[in-house]
Amino acid sequence: MSNCADRFQDLTTPVDIVLDEDLAALRRMPERSRIEQYNELKSNESEFVRGSFRRNCSDFLTDTERGRVRGDFRLARLLVAASFYSERGDVPAAMADDFIERELEAVVEFDRYRQFDALSESQIEEKIRRMDGEVYELVEEYTSTQLANLDELLEHPDVQQDLMERLVDRYDDRREKIRQGFFVYVEAHGLEHMVEAIESAVEAVNDASAEREQVREELREEVEEAIRGREGGTLLTRQELESELQGLRQELSGGGDADHLRSELGQLRDRIEELSAQQESAETEMATRIDRTAQLEERLESKIDDLEATRERAVADATEEAGQKAAALVENELDQLQEQRDQLRTELDRLEREREEIAATRDSLDEKQESSTSRFPRSSSHSRAT
Repeated sequence: MSNCADRFQDLTTPVDIVLDEDLAALRRMPERSRIEQYNELKSNESEFVRGSFRRNCSDFLTDTERGRVRGDFRLARLLVAASFYSERGDVPAAMADDFIERELEAVVEFDRYRQFDALSESQIEEKIRRMDGEVYELVEEYTSTQLANLDELLEHPDVQQDLMERLVDRYDDRREKIRQGFFVYVEAHGLEHMVEAIESAVEAVNDASAEREQVREELREEVEEAIRGREGGTLLTRQELESELQGLRQELSGGGDADHLRSELGQLRDRIEELSAQQESAETEMATRIDRTAQLEERLESKIDDLEATRERAVADATEEAGQKAAALVENELDQLQEQRDQLRTELDRLEREREEIAATRDSLDEKQESSTSRFPRSSSHSRAT
């Protein structure tokens, strides 16, 4: 096992070196050195994930530890690639297919606030207290924008999962340091209301964001289910119904012996009954789908009401500055909730129109059935046959 420990150290030392640097330090390295560093990281990662280390030292790490180290490898490679991206807007050809642009942008955005990493919590508090221009502005910007940036990253379907986890860890570590710096400031100056207002806003925004994502996923599943139903179903529009029935009428009007006409008429009635049953079932299913979609809208409306109440409380109870900060945190999530609510309402309108079309088709079928029965009563022989 000691050999595994030594080999693990050899493989991961280049990772630790890169993760301890920021983009500015990496950019100062010659391009050739960075490319060689990247290739070494990629080779070591391959050895760790698929090579002899994985085969010979399979019990050296737990699955959780192995996933974390794999994420560190990819994060280190991403940092090297981002050092090129931040200075020239692209990466060398050999790295072009390894990361999507959103991953590169996330690292560049994160690096903008790297000075927080060099400050202690008490130093952050001191900068806030003195309202030091650059740091104070960065604190305000970071707390109001980075949560949205992180949410966007988490929602992106093409961001690599283990890489995302490592980026989230870095976001969380820094956010906690800034949060503690605010607490030190508040404890020293007795501004509990400021923190309470902002924390209440953050909690409400996080809760609303989670609900918004859950509603989005449930709506996506609802729409996909509806599409599958339409693709696999046999529902007719009113125009298609008229066309099919017209064909059967023409066969009836063609004349022939009485037994043949009764048989054709019986088939027409059976077809009308079959279609009517299909339309009735579809109408019931559509009503259920409308109810479920309406419930999604109600959930969003509830979160919108909660956020608006949070914003009003912050403005009323906190200082003017704290109220403005809390309101700013809430506004972006409110906009997204309201946009999604409008999308739900559009979907509800579409479902209602579809339900009305199904109902109209079923009513038309019922009329056809009544008409055919009144004009050509069922014979006892056909009744027994069916």
